[in-house]
Amino acid sequence: MRKTPSRGGGAYLGAYIAQNYQIPQLVSPQELYEQAIEYIEQYKKSGKE
Repeated sequence: MRKTPSRGGGAYLGAYIAQNYQIPQLVSPQELYEQAIEYIEQYKKSGKE
């Protein structure tokens, strides 16, 4: 119960910022996952040493 006002304030602040500032859209979780896999594959060791 003590965290409820804090969460409400955070939600209000987030809505205020979203309405009054130009914030870029976040990528979808699926797209973020695919980017992470590509990054990992790019820097993965080949195992041939």
